[in-house]
Amino acid sequence: MIRLLPMLLLAACGSNSLTVLPNAISWGEVDFQEDLPSDGYLAKELILRNDGKKPLEGVRIEGLDETRLILTAFYVDGVLPAIDPEASNVIKVGVGGYELGERDTEVSGSFRVTGDGLNDPVVVTWSFTPVRYIGGDTGR
Repeated sequence: MIRLLPMLLLAACGSNSLTVLPNAISWGEVDFQEDLPSDGYLAKELILRNDGKKPLEGVRIEGLDETRLILTAFYVDGVLPAIDPEASNVIKVGVGGYELGERDTEVSGSFRVTGDGLNDPVVVTWSFTPVRYIGGDTGR
């Protein structure tokens, strides 16, 4: 039993830690009347901060709804660049679209940020309401 304690301490001290800010994105109403920007509508920065003591490698975004969201980041084969200890990487997430029947209703979901050595993925929730405002329309 005593031999296990040093191994557990090493595992705890060597584990990676990731903070994602914000971990909930609410775009509110998103007007789809204009052409789609390259970063998506109302793109927001997502900060990925390594709070661990060693570089965080193998960082991936999993479960991203590519119909509704656009991710703007540099990555190779789905892997983002390593994040040094106490450093951050910034990516952008914007709204890209919606499906038939979703207009004027809230659409929501989540995706996960994972990395090598992370005990648990960081879950980011998101929501928006797709609308179309036509110029000169008074709603009457």
